[in-house]
Amino acid sequence: MAGEITPPAILAPTDLLYRGIHPLYCQGGQLTSGVFVLKKKHTLQEGPSVGVARLVPLTSFHALMGEGWGVGALEASVPQSLTLTVQSLPDPRWGEHAHAHAVITGYQKLTDKGRNDVARMLRIALQRNILRSPAEQTTPK
Repeated sequence: MAGEITPPAILAPTDLLYRGIHPLYCQGGQLTSGVFVLKKKHTLQEGPSVGVARLVPLTSFHALMGEGWGVGALEASVPQSLTLTVQSLPDPRWGEHAHAHAVITGYQKLTDKGRNDVARMLRIALQRNILRSPAEQTTPK
């Protein structure tokens, strides 16, 4: 039926989440702190964007990223264990996979130290499962 709205994805702790990795946030194969930016004033739409793997193939998710970007994955249980929420937020820019878009939220209520700790733990979890490495960035000399 035209105009039918897809219901939000309900996530199980074992659901895999894809995260795009900008080349600037991967130096020498190691993710840097910029891969997860968690600010107190972020709105829901500004939260870290992820793709629900069972709803979007890896190749399609990777195609949504910018040139040179990589892709990592972590289970939904990681942010959930950190008292965060992974909330479905369909994104029309994702075309036929709009329903696979979600954001990590709930960190806004944490202290500065808490947000930094959570961002570090998310980065460590993502580092363990890089599916496609980002292109190495070279700086002009």
